[in-house]
Amino acid sequence: MASGKPAALADWNNLHNDDDDLVNIWHCGVFPKSFAKEQPRLASHDILLTAGIAAENQVEGVVELQMKASPVTLSRITQDIDGGWQALIAQGQIEDNPASTSGSYGWCRIEDLQWLYRNVVLQRFPHHVAITPATIGNVLWEAFGNYLGFDVFHTRQATPGQYQAAMPFNQAP
Repeated sequence: MASGKPAALADWNNLHNDDDDLVNIWHCGVFPKSFAKEQPRLASHDILLTAGIAAENQVEGVVELQMKASPVTLSRITQDIDGGWQALIAQGQIEDNPASTSGSYGWCRIEDLQWLYRNVVLQRFPHHVAITPATIGNVLWEAFGNYLGFDVFHTRQATPGQYQAAMPFNQAP
């Protein structure tokens, strides 16, 4: 637990319509209370209900919250087509922007997000990402790339996937 803080798993495939570096980090209510800007509330999982997948008495318990503004680190580990391990690491900033959605969410600003999506995420990684409210990108970079020997990826790296000893992240996003 590099950050000493809770983490969550989220979708990060909802890009902002008007801002190329903004993505809605969202999931159907699995974020820790410590992420919340205000007191979270329990609700029903509207997606399952409206799709007719489950009855009303089976969709209760989704935590609805908007994330408070904070720096964050996002990461994803998966295997490549040859069975080798690879890690994606990004740092960003949760901004205080509302959205019309259900579940737990926060708008996250990530520099060069469009490049990261086109050249890394869409080619190599599933659309779920771990998120923690801390700047620990360099810790993960060193652990995954140097000690574990994973291929490691971040925005705008010279040779995608290649670990280099230079730390890629500033302390603050």
